[in-house]
Amino acid sequence: MAKKKQIELTIEEKLQNALVSKEEQPYKIPNNWCWTYFKDIFYIENGYAFKKIDYKKEGIPLVRISNIENGIVNINECIYVNKLEKNEEKYVIEKGDLLIALSGATTGKNGVYYLDEIAYLNQRIGNIKIKNKEKVLNEYRNYYIALKNEDILNLAYGGAQPNISPKVIEFISIPLPPIKEQQRIVNRIESLFAKLDRAKELIENTLAQFEQNKMAILHKAFTGELTVKWRKENNINEKNFFNKVKL
Repeated sequence: MAKKKQIELTIEEKLQNALVSKEEQPYKIPNNWCWTYFKDIFYIENGYAFKKIDYKKEGIPLVRISNIENGIVNINECIYVNKLEKNEEKYVIEKGDLLIALSGATTGKNGVYYLDEIAYLNQRIGNIKIKNKEKVLNEYRNYYIALKNEDILNLAYGGAQPNISPKVIEFISIPLPPIKEQQRIVNRIESLFAKLDRAKELIENTLAQFEQNKMAILHKAFTGELTVKWRKENNINEKNFFNKVKL
């Protein structure tokens, strides 16, 4: 008897099978969105266990946990390694990739790699890849994983040296809007973030001016400028009133 031909599911059917049950949905979302699991739209590529003996002063940049800073990957002070001969593609980081720390006190911190040159992925870091880019935008992924940073750290185990397995992250639930709405969400986030950055800049400038004004007031206080009017109103003879003494 001939085997039944395997039926290939459409993307929509696969996504339908990946939905989070109503009982497990964290909160209500718009009707045209759906709850799905991390594992059904993303996968994590683990880094390579480079040894210190492999470190070089030049070559291909090696991204370690310390290179993930404030939502981006910074390789200004990275180390380098030679080109790998086997399974190189698994450990290559490309522009737009999202990396996440899988161990240490900063487990869960993540950052986007924005550089054109390739780099290699070190161990204890995961590269979060999108399974189907027709369904999920890079930027939507980036912002949602940034939101879950603290939750991922809370899921980690190991006490003083937290660790998290990609298998644990796989079952994080994710609200998934249609692709066009994802783009609108990303645009709105970036617009609001730009306003926050501008507000922060204005506040920092104001604080800097505030500190300068404080010092100017103190200078005037101890040079007699603040009490000029008082001395005139009270007929104070400044020549006889002020005396220099040693502390």
